Amino acid sequence: MKNVIALDYNSAKDLLTRDNYKIQIRHTRPPRKLVGLGELRVIGQRLIDEEVVELIISNEDYYFGVDDR
Repeated sequence: MKNVIALDYNSAKDLLTRDNYKIQIRHTRPPRKLVGLGELRVIGQRLIDEEVVELIISNEDYYFGVDDR
C-alpha cells in the first residue's frame, strides 16, 4: 500500500484505486465554532483488510465562525 498521508484527497483516492483498493473515509470535524476551509487532506491511513484502505481526512485550515451545514 502506498503512503498517501499529506496528499490532497482526490490524488490519494486516485493512487489507491489505481492499485485496486477500495476506499473508506473518516472525516475529522473541526472543534466547535470553527468552520473548515481549503482542500481536504489525508492526515492518516490504515489498511482494514487486503482490499480496503481507510483514509482519515481533514480540511487544510479553519476559521472562527458558525457552520451553517
